[in-house]
Amino acid sequence: MSGELDKVLTVLNNSNWSGKNIDEVTAEFTDNIVKMWRVHPFRDGNTRTTLAFAERYSREHGFPMDIGILLDQLLRVTNEQGKITRFSIRDKFVLAALDKKDYPEPEHLKALIKTSIQEGIKKEREKCTKILDSQEMEL
Repeated sequence: MSGELDKVLTVLNNSNWSGKNIDEVTAEFTDNIVKMWRVHPFRDGNTRTTLAFAERYSREHGFPMDIGILLDQLLRVTNEQGKITRFSIRDKFVLAALDKKDYPEPEHLKALIKTSIQEGIKKEREKCTKILDSQEMEL
């Protein structure tokens, strides 16, 4: 277990994110956090722990995520008849982590993570703009 986790962390720690577009960052980052999630190092809370790591890592490497978008997806949503209307983020991790022979579907998780990164960058940009605007007003 720790050997697989070490491999994933080594890949992440040696990744160069500069010069990559949003789709490249999303694909590579999602693939690696899925591998981390798949190791399942904890008895409980693997999805939440993986999300916390992903949010911290992404922020420290220049592509901040809006973690609220991901946390809003923690629960599966059903309608009054009990039919699932939205799958949970854990469901999306499960689909992304399937072996190739089982036809994985990473596109659902990648889309969610891409949205989270786009919104995180947007919020960071807005925060920086407010700081710059307030500084200009003082001058």
